[in-house]
Order: sequence, then structure tokens, then C-alpha cells
Amino acid sequence: MARIKRNIGDLVSGRIGNVVFYTRNGVNYVRAAPDRKKDSWSPQQLLHRQRFSKASYLWQQLKKSSVGPIWNLATEHANGYAWFMKANMPAYFD
Repeated sequence: MARIKRNIGDLVSGRIGNVVFYTRNGVNYVRAAPDRKKDSWSPQQLLHRQRFSKASYLWQQLKKSSVGPIWNLATEHANGYAWFMKANMPAYFD
């Protein structure tokens, strides 16, 4: 992953070929795009995606209430969704 020192983020965003340009916390980055095939998921990966989907659905329900802004204020290094997922994903594993 490369860090861009000039403000190319105003010029380019998204994917160009096999390169992805993105901005996180006001810093612009460039990285190689992942090379995956849709049918290459293992059974464990499929299970993890299903659990992740359930945790994400729970966040969608909670962010509509007063709980969402509380999670957004809980951390300064990530957004509320990321912090919620990190804290709650272990509950979906046996």
C-alpha cells in the first residue's frame, strides 16, 4: 500500500484497472485491487460472510435509534460501524 503526499484524491477516486485510489481520515492512499473470483470462497469464508451479514444487519437496526450516535462517539480512530463490528463480531462465533 502506498501513501500519496500530494492531493491526488481530488482528481482520482475508485478503481482504475488493478489499482484502487481511496481516502481515509483525510489521507489519500493507493493500493492494488484484490484479485478474487466469486466462486472461490471456502466453506469457512461463506460462514464468516453470513455472520458478518447478520452483525451488519444488527448495526443497520441500531443506527436508526439513539445507539448509533453513541457508537460514533466511542472512538476517534474509526467510525461507529467499524467499532461496533469489532466489538460484536465475536458474539457470532461459536
